[in-house]
Amino acid sequence: LSMSTNFGWLTVSPSLRIKEDWAMQYRQYQQDIHEFRDLSGFNRRLTWNSSLTLNTKIYGIIPINFGDIISVRHKMSPQISMSYTPNLLNQYKNQFNTYIDDNDNLQEYDILGGSYVSSLSDERKKITFSLDNTFQAKIKNQDALENKIDFLNVYMTFDYDGQELIDNKFSLIDSKWSFKKSNGGELFFIHMQHDMYDKDTNEILLKKGKLPELEFLRFQMSSNFRLNGYSIEEDNDVLENSISNVDTTKYNSILFMDEYKPSIGNNEVWRSDLNVSIQGDYNIDDKKWEFNYFNLDTYNTIHLTKNWLFTYATGINLMDMKINSQSLKFYRELHCWEFMFTWWPDGYSKGFQLSINVRHPDLKDIRVRSSSANRKFISN
Repeated sequence: LSMSTNFGWLTVSPSLRIKEDWAMQYRQYQQDIHEFRDLSGFNRRLTWNSSLTLNTKIYGIIPINFGDIISVRHKMSPQISMSYTPNLLNQYKNQFNTYIDDNDNLQEYDILGGSYVSSLSDERKKITFSLDNTFQAKIKNQDALENKIDFLNVYMTFDYDGQELIDNKFSLIDSKWSFKKSNGGELFFIHMQHDMYDKDTNEILLKKGKLPELEFLRFQMSSNFRLNGYSIEEDNDVLENSISNVDTTKYNSILFMDEYKPSIGNNEVWRSDLNVSIQGDYNIDDKKWEFNYFNLDTYNTIHLTKNWLFTYATGINLMDMKINSQSLKFYRELHCWEFMFTWWPDGYSKGFQLSINVRHPDLKDIRVRSSSANRKFISN
């Protein structure tokens, strides 16, 4: 059961979840053979939990007249969620048995454990605080029309655990910073976690006038851009637009080029799509960066003739300057048909694929295919 009600600027969303399970079998430990056996018998178990969420939105606008930027808007979405799960162990004591393990230790087990029946646990009380920040810029384009773009999103959250046996009731402060491109794609991403407690005294740092300490820092970036080459007969307007920073391909790895079809304009001699991706973690103790990967994927397509296209794709590990994988693809349209041949020359992905099929999407099952044993087609 859930609902959502607005009280002016505040949205209140209570929720109550009640579940009753009926089981026609239960398990029993056979001490003589040291294993569980399923026995017939009816057992029921009713469990429930509840939550309450409070959230709102706060807007702020900063008028700026700088270049094409007219104003900057900051939208804050604070939220508090409280959840409660009761301790129902005492109500179902008859559904728990014990046995002696191989080390002569007494072990307790749930006779309905390992089934679809909800498990039981100690009482849990948790409060989650979160704050979502979105920064938007209103800009004026070349046609004097106003356009709104997101350029930064910052999301922060942490928990307060109400269980009495837990010393550090506050969790790490988790924050994620996403910097956006003008087209809405992600430019780079920063993930941080901060500890509220002093490592030596276990006291809350804010009470001592100190800020939470950095525990985890990760940087990640993936950017795509495109280079084009045109014949010298093209006019200047075309040549001025021969370099673009738009996202160019949805393929994350050249190992998955089964359905990739080279496509460049008739006025283009060549096109090169490049994707640079990097991820690194900051070692807090050694105070230095440790990179998980730093890769460059390229898709280079050229008009061999008026009708034939050739694509060479390669993935390079820039950390050790080695080629992870590479492939070559020949493509030609044959009136209402199309021809594709892809060859992976080396590595564990070595092999080929040949496909001749009807171009119309409703007739795509009319085709002829052939491939090496380790390069089977992904799609049917």
